[in-house]
Amino acid sequence: MQPGEPLGERYRLVEALGRGASGEVWSAIDSTGARFVIKCLRSTVEPELEKRFERELAVARQLGPPYFPRLIDGRSGPEGPRYIVWAAEQGSALADLALDADRAASRVLRRLLPVAELLRALSRLHALGIVHRDLKPEHVLVKPDGSVVLLDLGLCRVSDSLRLTASRHILGSAAFVAPEQIQAPQNVDQRADLYAVGAIAFWLLSGRLPFAAPTAESLLVLKLMRQAPLLNDVCEVPVPAAVEEWVAMMLAREPTGRPASASAAGEKLEHALGGD
Repeated sequence: MQPGEPLGERYRLVEALGRGASGEVWSAIDSTGARFVIKCLRSTVEPELEKRFERELAVARQLGPPYFPRLIDGRSGPEGPRYIVWAAEQGSALADLALDADRAASRVLRRLLPVAELLRALSRLHALGIVHRDLKPEHVLVKPDGSVVLLDLGLCRVSDSLRLTASRHILGSAAFVAPEQIQAPQNVDQRADLYAVGAIAFWLLSGRLPFAAPTAESLLVLKLMRQAPLLNDVCEVPVPAAVEEWVAMMLAREPTGRPASASAAGEKLEHALGGD
């Protein structure tokens, strides 16, 4: 695929945004100048990746604004190009927030506001019986008004999964994956997403991940054996004890130690930040 190449009868590719084993993601325009994001599946992929693509398209048809991209078009099936088209969203990745050099306490705590929005998005997703399983800062877009859009519901990139054997994969990125995803990757519930939210919050507040290791394999072993460190043991700027406790709860090794739902986690975060 190349810039300027047409896709279907309406779209023209502009810029490659990402490439993986299953396909490519491009920005695109149509004849009116409207801008889109298109995920294109390669013509030949493993059957499991085809299923993930079809699942992502099915999920996209159930979701939409305010917390998810607006679906414009989608094609699957054995013949012709296979793609999913969303309206382009304005904003920046949540990952960019942790790059801010301002370490003032009030500024650091404001980084949790998108996390509260993320939990609202997850409440909607989980209500449909869907677990994301691959939450990370790159998959959360923060819009200019502070609201968030949750991206990438397909787990379609094999590079984002750690292969353990020929038949068993951990679904999700190692830095944010929950411990139970390591042991039983196909049998997780919404609390696995809450662990990832805790890891994102830890990273936003401290500028580092809860666990560090030279390889993905050794990092996953650490997650199985140890509880994440407390925030104030690693933060340059201390955070309130209630916030530290909330993050520790979200990062509990056992799912039963975490809130039962995204809405419950959001309520506890509001209290930790001083809400009523």
